Amino acid sequence: MDFEKWVRPVGTTIPVRGLTRSYTFLHVTDLHSSRFTEEEAASMPRNRLDYITARRRDWGHEILTEDRMPAFFEYADSLGADAVLMTGDMLDFPADGNVELLYDCVKKAKTPCVFTPGNHDWSFADDYHTTYAETVQLPKLNGLCRGDTAFNTVEYPDLILCALDNCRDYVTADTVRRLIGLEEKGKPILLMMHIPLRAETLDADTIAYWRRNLTMGPHGLREWDPNVQILYREAAERPDSPICAVVAGHIHIHHEDSLPNGVPQVVTAVANTGACRVIRLVPAN
Repeated sequence: MDFEKWVRPVGTTIPVRGLTRSYTFLHVTDLHSSRFTEEEAASMPRNRLDYITARRRDWGHEILTEDRMPAFFEYADSLGADAVLMTGDMLDFPADGNVELLYDCVKKAKTPCVFTPGNHDWSFADDYHTTYAETVQLPKLNGLCRGDTAFNTVEYPDLILCALDNCRDYVTADTVRRLIGLEEKGKPILLMMHIPLRAETLDADTIAYWRRNLTMGPHGLREWDPNVQILYREAAERPDSPICAVVAGHIHIHHEDSLPNGVPQVVTAVANTGACRVIRLVPAN
């Protein structure tokens, strides 16, 4: 495959204490794949069909999102990556054809995949985050999340990948408890979420792009929520946090900075343009 046509990677290297070897991950986020079948279209309400047809056109740019999707997994395979990290909105809506495409790409990939949902993956615009979407559409993603969209992990001998769901602008007490419980394993934790945590420079870039703050934490989303406060304290303020880096998407732009406690946070731009990030974790001196 001519990867130059399909993927436009940037690179980030993060030194991590406690690693005994280097790791390579491909971060892909916010592809907003907009595939649906003719059979689905025939049975959809007109307003939904008009909306998703427009979204398919708008997100496609020069290459349709569903046509671009397989290239990321093939690129990860070519890198010999340890995993593909997907931090949500790989799908723009949960049409069966869209969901099946993502499953098919993951199944065919030689590289293991780690997924946490975004706010679009499991909702149509006319059924956005309703009880129906949560009980019927969201579980369709269970197979991408080791059976649990709220919290799933992959453990290496000296590292833990943790995919935590915060796509509804909050986190639950259970997910925070489970994250804190990982510290008992004594390994650095790479934390994956859809929505990034608040950092001063990220706030400025987010507001410049969106005209509002879309980050999570003080002066951000759900700052009053006690579970958001605990998450932010554990990941962004605690000096001895076991979290070695935060990887997120949602805001559609590339950004790298450090949280207040010095933990690196990397946000990757929208994959519908080919954007992706090669993250290398290397043993710190």
